[in-house]
Amino acid sequence: MGEYFTEGERAEFVQFLDEMSGPYLVLETGSGEVVGCGGYAFRDDGKTVDLCWGMVTRSRHREGLGRVLTEERLRRIEKEPAARSVRDAAPLATRPFSASGRPGVSIIGSLTPNPK
Repeated sequence: MGEYFTEGERAEFVQFLDEMSGPYLVLETGSGEVVGCGGYAFRDDGKTVDLCWGMVTRSRHREGLGRVLTEERLRRIEKEPAARSVRDAAPLATRPFSASGRPGVSIIGSLTPNPK
């Protein structure tokens, strides 16, 4: 695992993919290389939406791909009639690159980054 996610989060990610409760987007290059992914899912209240597991491959950081992925997810959420708020559960280490700080997106907690 990298410096942004813990080993325990790997199992959570696999479980998320197995149980997928909302859209999950994958960014590919023209040649089919996967360079990023991320999804969103409604919480049990039916009106709060969590941004889920957004990530970009390390070799493609600082190219704006995370922004593209986040903006697309927010665009799709905006079209969801029941959506009233968006939450970002990004780990603390990725917070500067996440959706938090954008209008209408709130930080729901702080997670400690992985030790190096």
